[in-house]
Amino acid sequence: MKLVLLIGLVGLVGFGAEASVVPPSGRINEDVVRWFIGCANKSMIDGLPDIGVPQHNPLHLRNLSFPLDLGLVQFENNLTNVIWYNLPFLDIEQLTGVTGGTADTEFWAYFDWGFYWRNFTITGEFDWSVTVPLVGPQTGRATFVLTMEHVHWSGKWNSTIPDDSHKPFLNDFSFNSEVESTSVVVDGTPFDSLFALTAQGLSHTFWNHVPASAGQLLKDARFNGFWNDPDHPERIQAIIDHCNA
Repeated sequence: MKLVLLIGLVGLVGFGAEASVVPPSGRINEDVVRWFIGCANKSMIDGLPDIGVPQHNPLHLRNLSFPLDLGLVQFENNLTNVIWYNLPFLDIEQLTGVTGGTADTEFWAYFDWGFYWRNFTITGEFDWSVTVPLVGPQTGRATFVLTMEHVHWSGKWNSTIPDDSHKPFLNDFSFNSEVESTSVVVDGTPFDSLFALTAQGLSHTFWNHVPASAGQLLKDARFNGFWNDPDHPERIQAIIDHCNA
């Protein structure tokens, strides 16, 4: 998730590479940002192993562990081989540059953004351990398929426009998520239907109530931390070079 959100943000660092984001007219040049979104999206699909960007078609996620309490039955789950499909294949619902600023923010670019996916599919396996009353502990391995339909991600950002006196910097970033429907299929536990129904409800609630701290984390750790690291200017340049190749 973190890289797909950075599709639009990567462009903010490179505004000066192709054209000015704020032309003499004073209106923000949205075409420049769209160009960088497409550029970053190409890099996501192909992957850039030299700078640690894996292929996102599909995206292989790290292993996860979490408990799940179903009342009388408690699961301990270790997810492996988690694969996220369709992540790069988005439509831009909104990309609106808004002029603004005061004397203190005249070098800031403001945007409202919105991305749309027809569906996401996430598959994986998990080792489970469950204690059932009157039965005792049981263990096993199962698979799952999570499907999300009509996914909308949106928010606002503003960034400092780089020039001779200003370094690129993401000042604010908000992230909202809306998923119209979710479904989960589980195979390999004693309670597949119950487990799937619970996981479906939890997934739907999570993706429709992503905490505000997610935007702050992406801003600080990924954009201003990883992509905008002054010790590694080659990261952004690698994306631009890959797009121009």
